Amino acid sequence: MKKGLNQLRIAGNEPTLGWNHLMKVLELVSKTEFVFILETNGILIGNDRKLARQLSKFKNLHVRVSLKGTNREEFAKLTGVKPKGFDLQLTALQNLLEAGVSFNPAVMLSFSDPHNYEKLKQEPREIHKKLPQYI
Repeated sequence: MKKGLNQLRIAGNEPTLGWNHLMKVLELVSKTEFVFILETNGILIGNDRKLARQLSKFKNLHVRVSLKGTNREEFAKLTGVKPKGFDLQLTALQNLLEAGVSFNPAVMLSFSDPHNYEKLKQEPREIHKKLPQYI
């Protein structure tokens, strides 16, 4: 590992949309010492828990679920997608946890009311009591 770098990341343009390609990339990276950071909105993983189970076989993988907004309304405003998509992001957290995948949630706060962020921290707590400290 040149210059002490040990992480790789794919972000932007939702890498889970090309699932088969992503699996091939993860297979290649699994043969290295790199930690692979998958940045996703989590919607597909929230919609299909078998995807989280497929990710669980990669021990050098960390998934960063980038929540769009702090609630359903902010999600719809930021993405132009139906508000239920926000719920799928939270379900992705549950699916990843149950599958034993290393992950953390992140949230775009620049468009959010601080009060809404505090309310959001209650949602992941219902999934796992320590999860809010990793946002």
